Amino acid sequence: MAKKTLDCQAVGKNLDAILKRKGQFDVTLEAGQLDEAKDIEVALEKMLEQFEVDFNMLRFPERHLFEQTIASIEAQAGSKVTELDRYDKYEVVDGQLNGRVKIKGVWRPVINGRVVEIEGLDPESNYGFHDVHNIGGKLNGVIKMTIEGRPIVKLVFEGQIADLFKTENYEDYRNVRFINGKLNGEVLTGISTWLPIKDGEVIKSTSSPMFGDETPIVTCGNIENINGKLNGWIGQGQPLRLTPVINDQVMLDFQRRTISRCGNIKNINGQLNGWVSFDNEVDLPVINGELIESMHGKKIEGCTDIENIDGRLNGRVMVDGKWLPGIIGELIDQISGRAIEDCENIRNIKGKMNGIVQVGGIGLPVINGELVEYFDGARVLGAKNIHNVGGTLNGELDLRRTTDAGADFIAEIKVVLGKIAIENDVL
Repeated sequence: MAKKTLDCQAVGKNLDAILKRKGQFDVTLEAGQLDEAKDIEVALEKMLEQFEVDFNMLRFPERHLFEQTIASIEAQAGSKVTELDRYDKYEVVDGQLNGRVKIKGVWRPVINGRVVEIEGLDPESNYGFHDVHNIGGKLNGVIKMTIEGRPIVKLVFEGQIADLFKTENYEDYRNVRFINGKLNGEVLTGISTWLPIKDGEVIKSTSSPMFGDETPIVTCGNIENINGKLNGWIGQGQPLRLTPVINDQVMLDFQRRTISRCGNIKNINGQLNGWVSFDNEVDLPVINGELIESMHGKKIEGCTDIENIDGRLNGRVMVDGKWLPGIIGELIDQISGRAIEDCENIRNIKGKMNGIVQVGGIGLPVINGELVEYFDGARVLGAKNIHNVGGTLNGELDLRRTTDAGADFIAEIKVVLGKIAIENDVL
């Protein structure tokens, strides 16, 4: 049986089929045809289950696709790819990889499996990309350039540099998405002043019973446009308060407690997810609109990098003064029979822990739930920027190597798809 290949367009067609089926269910139910409505409901549930599986698979491009694409890119560029983005920054469209890769120290955009260039720009000039997306087979994203010693940031829409804000001179963009040809995301208007953009409009203020009418927004994050409504978090007031926004609604309090700050905010099925703090005290996780104040009977003392995956808490959680990984709603305090002393960059990928954990005083990579103590036959002495791409180790490692004469030295390496891309001797 041939293996099923999934892409964004295929998932989109499945969603259209689900919506049509839902319409049939509503019409049948209103007509009082209960038996037929029940049959449609059962079929709809199965379609939704398969859609969830298909959608989740989009987040994990297969290893062979990365390997095939990187080999093609290196042949095209005549140079090695030395760094990859996080796994969730890549998209698969029509079976082709899209995102960005680092070549010669610069992030280059990849559309339909190939590095693309902007017409009129020298490919060897100093510019790089982020927030890269394939829309209609064309490059969309953000380009950063240096012209005459000055940093300049521009938007790229449908493969061309776009001047969408002719009267404003914005300094940077992030979380950029074009929806129906309109810009969404965040824009930097001054030092540390990030503002939301929804449907092409910069949102500079919002009405609030706490702050008063038309209170200026001075910062924001995790901004998304979901069905035409703003989601994420915004900062307002003096002293500054960071509060969630779910479906255009600013949440000043949660469970009758005043929110002072928040982060990792995500709207999932209309419910708040991420973390919140009350009165600038402990940062506490929120999953599916439920506040989590303890795990395994232990009081939570802080959290970061919180994600809701399949309705369970994932991220980095502090208990008893120690940072521990949280995976599928469970705290992990040991790995390979050894106590975890600290952790960072924790992510749940296909139900398994990935990131960095400290054991025996050394920060070591964890890929697919496995502790990596040795790499390329050498002991790992440190790690940073570790992430799992296509099921492989990516990031930077310090290795203890030995010369032919028996002397130890430290080598710094960069790893791409589980293989050494760059190696430098330090000591």
